[in-house]
Amino acid sequence: MITVFVTVGTFKFDLLIKSLDYLKIDGVNFFFQIGSGDYIPINNPYVRYTNEYNKLVNNYDFFITHAGAGNIYHLLELNKRILIFPNLNRVDNHQLDIANYVEKNNLGIIEKNIHNLQDSLMRLLNFQAKKYVKKDFFKTKEIFQYIYS
Repeated sequence: MITVFVTVGTFKFDLLIKSLDYLKIDGVNFFFQIGSGDYIPINNPYVRYTNEYNKLVNNYDFFITHAGAGNIYHLLELNKRILIFPNLNRVDNHQLDIANYVEKNNLGIIEKNIHNLQDSLMRLLNFQAKKYVKKDFFKTKEIFQYIYS
């Protein structure tokens, strides 16, 4: 049995949660982190928020996530396989920008069409991502020199 962790951060993303809650694939179950969503899953376990997020994440290999930068980069640093479903109902396009970066660099899979979730999930289960290498921010010294000069 494969269990996929689905996370939407602190906001609501009922379209994604509800669509996956009703998706039936033999051998695949979901665990949802639903944030402030209105839809309550009836076919799979869920939490709204948890103080045990990092502990939970370590128990899963496959993730479906909104395109929140914090979620994505945390999962990439842990070398988890991710399917990103950007929340396009947000005020700006930052989720789409991050998702496109991940896909362009072969770090994960992106899906924008809710009707293609099953096919994208099957791709995720066989996906081998390029290893993500975190780049440290080396401009701190230059910023301080600029400010204090």
